[in-house]
Amino acid sequence: MDGIRQLVDALQLVLVSAPPPVPIPRKTIQEAGNEYLVGLARAGRSERHVCTVRNHLAKVFAGKMLRALSTITPDDLGLAIDVLQRESGWAPRTVILHVQSTKAFFSAMMRRHYCASNPAEGLEVPRTPRPSDVVLHTPAEVAAVLHTAQRSDLDAMRWFAIAYFAGLRSAELSRLQEYHIRERYIEVPSCIAKTRSRRLVSIGPALRAFLDFGGRLPLVSEQKRLKRVRLAAGVPWLRNVARHSFVSYHLANSGSAARTALEAGHAEPIMFRHYAELVTPEDAAAFWAIRPKSDLQTDGLESSPAPERIAA
Repeated sequence: MDGIRQLVDALQLVLVSAPPPVPIPRKTIQEAGNEYLVGLARAGRSERHVCTVRNHLAKVFAGKMLRALSTITPDDLGLAIDVLQRESGWAPRTVILHVQSTKAFFSAMMRRHYCASNPAEGLEVPRTPRPSDVVLHTPAEVAAVLHTAQRSDLDAMRWFAIAYFAGLRSAELSRLQEYHIRERYIEVPSCIAKTRSRRLVSIGPALRAFLDFGGRLPLVSEQKRLKRVRLAAGVPWLRNVARHSFVSYHLANSGSAARTALEAGHAEPIMFRHYAELVTPEDAAAFWAIRPKSDLQTDGLESSPAPERIAA
């Protein structure tokens, strides 16, 4: 009995001495959302990423901006996603992206102690099939895009040339500056690389020829100008097609998955899973032989000649 009494006394002492729970600050969705977006920008996320997250959250929380963050339930979020999916005809991938943004937002709010749990964790998302085949452009399609840009917009030509012949991601290209382009290589610093790991991409003869022809980065009004070139060239454009083309033709030309993975910023197993044996040696040779046309008539270029080279 004495032992039980001592245990009860000890538990009572713990309960009495325990600090009172810290109240959760009342933050509205609008206040917390603004803080979150500012935090993303300060952390170095691209302007495009911040705008995308803002658009996702604005749709999910439409009509709830003045509600306290801590009052949002899984049912609130599920109903909002269902309504948006039904009214806008969202594809599975669109649903997944909105749910991912919402989960990341609440996780950040939990770290700030604005809410005690993540109501988006329980949301069910549709499965989306992953395409088994990587889509890339033929050498003729690549030449059509580059020569169309050469005729009308040298800055866009420079962007496309780096995408095709260096394999940079669109988000990396959007933040690339001229001083990153050296004589023998392009530096992709960790602050703009998707993997947050610095890498150097070699400048081969094809890319050097287009870089020397003209243009300057970053590309102002990027999306509008790139779309104009793509439409004028009449070449179908899928997400990451220029990067997929680079990886495929580089692997076929070098024969080294390790070397291609190093320059592309990929994991080496991805090379074998998605890109092995996609193109013939003849197509690879035609791709790397593409050069600017010397007799091309221009349509009134929007850009200036190429800047001076920066030594490696």
